[in-house]
Amino acid sequence: MASRQELLQSIHPDMKLTKDFFLSVYADEITYPGSSEEVIQKLEMAGCSNARKYYAQVVEEYQRKRDKELKPVAKFVQAKWDKEWEKLVKEYKGGEELRMREKRIQDLLQKSDRELLNLLRVQSLI
Repeated sequence: MASRQELLQSIHPDMKLTKDFFLSVYADEITYPGSSEEVIQKLEMAGCSNARKYYAQVVEEYQRKRDKELKPVAKFVQAKWDKEWEKLVKEYKGGEELRMREKRIQDLLQKSDRELLNLLRVQSLI
């Protein structure tokens, strides 16, 4: 891949604008935001009046293709995260139930014999 300086130096009035050239400009734009504007302006000054339109078309086509390729990956990752989330929720709920049970046991251990007998009587009435 050409460096930003190499891209700028390669621009001349009779150059052939290729898809690969614009993809290199886009790659540079991702790394150095704003750099594509510099290249497009230089192309326009060199007489390439459609450079901006061509660049936009190449970027749009690339992004559309990339998005299409990434959709199955995104679905896979989402399904994996959903499964992990469900597992965490189940573990949390199970842990919460265990904590509640332990708290009830600790509460019972703090009660007097009389209070425990009263609780047993109430439970047997239910």
